[in-house]
Amino acid sequence: MVKDAPQKQQAQQCYELLTALKGLDNSAFETYKQQFNTINKSYEVYKRNRSIIDKNSAEIMKSEIDSKIEVVCSRVRSAVFTNMSSRANALKQL
Repeated sequence: MVKDAPQKQQAQQCYELLTALKGLDNSAFETYKQQFNTINKSYEVYKRNRSIIDKNSAEIMKSEIDSKIEVVCSRVRSAVFTNMSSRANALKQL
């Protein structure tokens, strides 16, 4: 259970950044929300079928899902940073 704590913390941070992005750049928010929806659909397929597929296939699918979550979270972090950086630069111009 302790092993999962960093993953849960990262997931929470990603969710918070995605929520923040909604107020900063709604278009980017919708893009990343759709990507997470696609990942969630794949996870549901994995979850429904993991008991009937072989262990190696299940591990590959889970690994791919986890990898895609990390990629989208990185994109969200980058979008929030870029947006906030642009706002800070605009303030510097005052």
